[in-house]
Amino acid sequence: MSAVNTFRAAVVRTPNGPDSIEIIDVPVTEPGPGQVRVAVAAAPVNPTDLGVAGGFFHELGMITQPDRTGLGWDFAGTVAAAGPGVDLAVGTRVAGVVLGFDRDFGTYAEQLVVPAADVAVVPDGLDLVAASTVPLNGLGAAQIVDLLGNPPADGNRLLVTGAAGAIGANVVAFALDRGWQVTGLARATDEPFVRGLGAGFVTEAGTGWDAVVDTTSQQVWGLAPVRDGGLFVGVRPNLVPAPEREITVHALVTQPDTRRLGRLLERAAAGRLPSRVHAVLPLTRARRRPARHGRQRHPRPLRARALTRSGLGGLFVTPQLTLVRAAGVPVARNPRQVVSEGLPGVYPDEISPRSRRSPTYLAIKSALKCGISASGPSFAARTAARNSVAGMAEPGVAGAGRAKACSSGNTEALR
Repeated sequence: MSAVNTFRAAVVRTPNGPDSIEIIDVPVTEPGPGQVRVAVAAAPVNPTDLGVAGGFFHELGMITQPDRTGLGWDFAGTVAAAGPGVDLAVGTRVAGVVLGFDRDFGTYAEQLVVPAADVAVVPDGLDLVAASTVPLNGLGAAQIVDLLGNPPADGNRLLVTGAAGAIGANVVAFALDRGWQVTGLARATDEPFVRGLGAGFVTEAGTGWDAVVDTTSQQVWGLAPVRDGGLFVGVRPNLVPAPEREITVHALVTQPDTRRLGRLLERAAAGRLPSRVHAVLPLTRARRRPARHGRQRHPRPLRARALTRSGLGGLFVTPQLTLVRAAGVPVARNPRQVVSEGLPGVYPDEISPRSRRSPTYLAIKSALKCGISASGPSFAARTAARNSVAGMAEPGVAGAGRAKACSSGNTEALR
């Protein structure tokens, strides 16, 4: 098949960490009715992608693809072909998001066929690299502030954790627009950036906040920073603490919203949406281990090519691949992979003492002791270990003897 009839995409066949990411040739397909084929210029790296490569979401049963799984969630590019009934002209610059795990390829690809209704036009004056950072981060932040609502009459003091990150910075901007008195929590080196957004700044959470938005998902404080009767919004439903002290608790589940995405892109074009793009890499380096590139320990700024755990870890562009860095997140370094905060690829020597006390870290660390690894040598072996831990192993299956000892502490971490 000639090169003109194929395009390249990054996929995972057998999850085994970052080195299991493959660049394959995929046949070009023409768009059907109501669809467009987009020549992808940029696609942000989400930390979820590292979890896919490591097999974490396979273990949870969220990926059942028999052959391969695509990577990447949001994108920006140019319409290369339009199907019947589509008003978008070839050459129109667009951005959008593709949700779900079970797909042959995602936005880490040179071509992408999507419904025309799912893309928004990128305004003139906004380059496609910057535009690609908007869909998930911008929509997620806007929907977080929807959950916050307008400040209540009895208090408008809002703390945003990870305020220098890709989602956190947008939350700060949107919450200020809604009338909240915003304070950002981040590392000390990010203070100028956070204050430049118009927010106050702290390096410790403290207590007594009317509302807290936790964009870091570390959950090391639980609801302790929130006053009685206050409000808490988290970004990972499986880690949001149970309500207490009459605190209202919400969890973000980002929803596609093309009209709103269009407005956010216009805001970005006007320079009113924070964006921190860092470096450019070729698509072929999508599989490089984070351990080879993340050489800085927090609280210093992160280098190119090291993946983060905030909303935006990197950015692929075609034919170049840009890693976008949001400051404020520990990086992977130790070549022995374990799991922290529910995501593979964060290593023991980079996990702060505070993060080591988080419920998710402790649960998955316990699971690892029972033979489960989200980035180990064999997906089949990990599946057998998971069944053993859940008490489902048949007699004679390796690891079955551990089932009774491990099942009570581990099945919650694997659901």
